Amino acid sequence: VRTGNYVNYGFGGYMLERNGSVTLPKGGHQQYVYTGKTAGLRDFDGTSGLEYTTGDMQMTIDFNAFNNGDFTNRNAVSGTVSNRRILDIDGTDITSTVIEAINSKYSVDLTELPTLHYVVAPNVMDSAGQISGDLNNSVDGDEFEAGKYYVILSGSGAGKAVGVFVVSSDDPRFDNVTVRETGGFILVKK
Repeated sequence: VRTGNYVNYGFGGYMLERNGSVTLPKGGHQQYVYTGKTAGLRDFDGTSGLEYTTGDMQMTIDFNAFNNGDFTNRNAVSGTVSNRRILDIDGTDITSTVIEAINSKYSVDLTELPTLHYVVAPNVMDSAGQISGDLNNSVDGDEFEAGKYYVILSGSGAGKAVGVFVVSSDDPRFDNVTVRETGGFILVKK
């Protein structure tokens, strides 16, 4: 939940909780690919307002890297958020306006919003099937958006993944305005 009624971020937050248990895969070739959609909210620091977002998400987990249930110092989770769209409060797609502002500010020629990528790093997953780490993207070699993702695996064989990601960046449409995107997702093992 977020609000656009403040000049700063104002009220908002999220909560993740598993209803039931998870059984993580062990042994054999266990590389799972999860896919699904994202939906989110964008709020601002420096101006009021609220926007909506959609996107596609893919996450890959190589359970083989977690040898014998050892979840320390392993780096076997990767993912992306792509095909991102931004809609104004009335539901009008304003993605092209944001892309034009990015192109103007950074002197680039993008045709879509930059894809967010999980930062592949150790210690992102624990034995309870909870995953958290960093994600970001760049424009012309400079970091553009950055933040965190949080995932909970669920079901027998970890067949589903649900979570939230939060990223922020300078909004290229305005001076001295930061935009924060909070997206939720449900992913299913392919």
